[in-house]
Amino acid sequence: MKKYVIAVLLAAAGFYLYAGNKEAEKYFLSGAAKSAAGDYKGAIQYYDKAIELDTGYAEAYNNRGNAKYYLSDLEGAVKDCSRAIELDPKIVVAYNNRGNAMDDLGDHVAAIRDYNKAIGLDPKNAMAYFNRGMAKNNLKMFKDAVADYDAAIGLSPKIKDGYYQRAMARATLGDFKNAIRDYNQALKNNPGNGNIYFNMGMAKRYSGDHKGAIGDFSEAIRINPKDYDAYCNRGISENALKDGKNALYDLDKALKMSPDRPEAYYYRANMKFGNNDFEGALKDYDRAIEIQPNQDAYYNRAKAREGAGDNKGAVGDYLQVIALNPNDAVAYADMALAKHKMNDFKGAVADYDKAIGLAPGSADVYHNRGCSKNELKDFSGALKDFNTAIKLDPSKGEFYGNRASVETDLKDYSAAIEDCNKVLKMDPGSIIAYNNRGDAKRGARDYNGAVSDYNKALEISARYPFPFLGRALAYNGLGKYDKALDDLEKAKQLGDESAGAYILEIKSKIK
Repeated sequence: MKKYVIAVLLAAAGFYLYAGNKEAEKYFLSGAAKSAAGDYKGAIQYYDKAIELDTGYAEAYNNRGNAKYYLSDLEGAVKDCSRAIELDPKIVVAYNNRGNAMDDLGDHVAAIRDYNKAIGLDPKNAMAYFNRGMAKNNLKMFKDAVADYDAAIGLSPKIKDGYYQRAMARATLGDFKNAIRDYNQALKNNPGNGNIYFNMGMAKRYSGDHKGAIGDFSEAIRINPKDYDAYCNRGISENALKDGKNALYDLDKALKMSPDRPEAYYYRANMKFGNNDFEGALKDYDRAIEIQPNQDAYYNRAKAREGAGDNKGAVGDYLQVIALNPNDAVAYADMALAKHKMNDFKGAVADYDKAIGLAPGSADVYHNRGCSKNELKDFSGALKDFNTAIKLDPSKGEFYGNRASVETDLKDYSAAIEDCNKVLKMDPGSIIAYNNRGDAKRGARDYNGAVSDYNKALEISARYPFPFLGRALAYNGLGKYDKALDDLEKAKQLGDESAGAYILEIKSKIK
């Protein structure tokens, strides 16, 4: 609801001139007094009388429109202000008031036209600039809104809500520094306003000043101890500062105040997810979705399900995300990854195809599709995807490492060795790179070179079975069957199921 500049205020200041029916004027002034006292129904009765006595009384139509506006009769307000303008095309206040009613009816473009007319007639009309800023804000024209708030504040530095609304628009634009400056100025004009403290806290939270945000949210809570949103957001900032105890307290407090609002469940779920409490997170996501299903909640629950090892459930949630937004490339890509973990490589490739069709610029998606194709033994397709991934982002060693593995499968051993060398330049401690280079050298029958690389991998860590298996096969190529058997036993103990078959094969050679 906007603040009007109504004709009675002009009359009180000595600027109102009326040379018509004196009896009508008496009713008009009585109506203005009623409006000033907040008795809009009583005001309308007096304005009706004034108009009955003088049907050309433009100011009376304007003021009656004003009273109707405050009674939420927006159509009636538009009608009366329009009549005032017909009677007096230069009545600035009626354009401003009709603009307000049009803005509240959702016709922001028409509202702006009226504010433009008011400003054209009175370029120093601060309220018209302010209200035009509000209409532009409603149209998400935030930069233009800021410019109008600038003008309004320049004309009237103490204009009600001028700094506050400019701060809101600046925060929406991500200009948190200047938004915070405006919020502080707004507090000077309106001290003790909890909404200002809350929104300033939000600006500080989004700019990463969680300590400052906590202070503002705390002040908002002091002013209004039942401020659910302040508790929720203070909890988020506390969690960001690793103060999990107080964060949980605030979110629990919010839920006690409003157990049927989803936000605190959602935020608490995110906090639990961040602490790897996937089961706790799932319970809160379940409740948040029960109250208000939405895309973000389904997506985050999918992530929590993956964390808990429920990839099938995760796929179900990704499908819900896609049902709400069929063009969500990230959901398709993440669903593909969940399917890959379930060994549904064909389904994964299909989902990666969809993700790439929607957003073809992700190196990670091409890389991951290459991994799924590799599992399907589509080595040529995998190689093509790894090539594209590297072209899009040549900085990731794992891309080269996985391409090396495919190149080895395709018997392009020199290319595989070259890729592994690139990985080792990026990460000299990469077990995978030494192992894969060993595989390539073994494929090229450089068994001694392969053993050397497997040794380096095992020097870094002997917790994985694959370097033992690879070295065993290299020893087999060198005819060192005893060493091969020792490595195969170690690989078997570490969980490599293929080691048993190799053991039987080598033992048959010894016999």
